[in-house]
Amino acid sequence: MAFLVRDATDEEAPWALGEGNLSLGGFQWRGKPPPKGKAVDVRFRLPRFRREIRAKGEVIRVTGENGSSRFHIRFTELELKSELAIARFLDEVFFNKKRP
Repeated sequence: MAFLVRDATDEEAPWALGEGNLSLGGFQWRGKPPPKGKAVDVRFRLPRFRREIRAKGEVIRVTGENGSSRFHIRFTELELKSELAIARFLDEVFFNKKRP
């Protein structure tokens, strides 16, 4: 899944595109350049969800080696409507439950 991430302390900072894995509480992201600080803004889209999801997050861990870093980001601000859409999406993907 594609995520756009930028440093939350600088609204003029460019958005960095990277691939990652989504969970209900946040996501794991592989992108360049790495976020400068711990606080990040994030944007992404879910299939069949009309609007772009925007959230604030915090880098809680960095893993990887040899230039292949992965950033583990926890959502700190996420609208309830977006959180429910994420939960439905994950339910469909992992448990094959289609919603009407």
